[in-house]
Amino acid sequence: MKIYINRLVRFYGIFILMLLVTCCFIVKLFASKSIIHTFIYDVLFVFFDLNFFELFIFIFFLISAFFFPIWFLLKSKQENHKPQMIFYTLFLFVFMLTCYSFFLNNPDFQMNGNYKSNSNNFIINRIAHAGGEIKNIDYTNSIDALNKSYEKGFRYFEIDFSFTEDDSLVCLHDWDSTFEKLFGFKTDKKLKLNEFKQLISEKSDFEICTLTSLIDWIEENPESYIITDAKENNLKVLDVISRSVPNFETRIIPQIYSPENFYEVKNMGYKQIIWTLYLYRYSNKNILNFIEQFNGSFAITMPKGRARSSLPRTLAKMNISSYTHTINLKEEEMLFRRNNITEIYTDTLNPFNI
Repeated sequence: MKIYINRLVRFYGIFILMLLVTCCFIVKLFASKSIIHTFIYDVLFVFFDLNFFELFIFIFFLISAFFFPIWFLLKSKQENHKPQMIFYTLFLFVFMLTCYSFFLNNPDFQMNGNYKSNSNNFIINRIAHAGGEIKNIDYTNSIDALNKSYEKGFRYFEIDFSFTEDDSLVCLHDWDSTFEKLFGFKTDKKLKLNEFKQLISEKSDFEICTLTSLIDWIEENPESYIITDAKENNLKVLDVISRSVPNFETRIIPQIYSPENFYEVKNMGYKQIIWTLYLYRYSNKNILNFIEQFNGSFAITMPKGRARSSLPRTLAKMNISSYTHTINLKEEEMLFRRNNITEIYTDTLNPFNI
């Protein structure tokens, strides 16, 4: 019996190693834009409704069921080894059924539950990420980028917000790498508003927004809408905006990062809200449970990894609009659309070429 246990351990040691290599290959494949990539995505993720965890289980069961009996037969050529082979084959079969039964009954991996349909009237439009790209540069959050994107047909613009040292709002993704990218040097602290404005005039190729200049631009372009992105002090940012921007209720669409903030932001007066998931680390089941508690006009934004799961399809069944970011290739956009993503954040893809 000991020799069979050793064989079983060796088999699964090699098998798990092969499975990890296979998964790495699949992840690499999903980073490509090939026809094979599209085929695998459509078959495994859309038709069979598999997310990455489910795919792992799927491959495990498939390879185990196919290769284990063959391997054992090759190792057990003598007649008296056949009973042990049958025993281990049955053991494997029971083990697979047990694992799959656990999988089917585990709510964290059930993405197609009976969730109620939502009478959501969120107005969906393509979103220019950080104002859109200009001169092959992203994350400028500049008037120049806004004007260029507006000319291309964009009407929804995501803008990053950060506080200065004197608690004024400027349109900056962060004071670290993005600041260095835009101005050509590092800063070890936040600048004051006047210092920031002076730096724009002296060091920047673009007219980077402050809250004041952004308000002026919004008023000059009455068909425009701003989606907020604040990496820190989001509620404080939204409070300042609500007290500063005329008609903020309809012209500003705030992003929230935690579902607990939904009604707090709604009570500020904002009419439409986007819950963005790139900082949210809980399961799709958890997300859907929170969404059922939301009322009013809202949408869900998710990073590419979660956009490949069954979440967008479940949201579509609930009549809830969904976005993913940041998509700059038409092939990638179409890939996510096949998984029921409604729209995208993009630096470059013209909204008229949908």
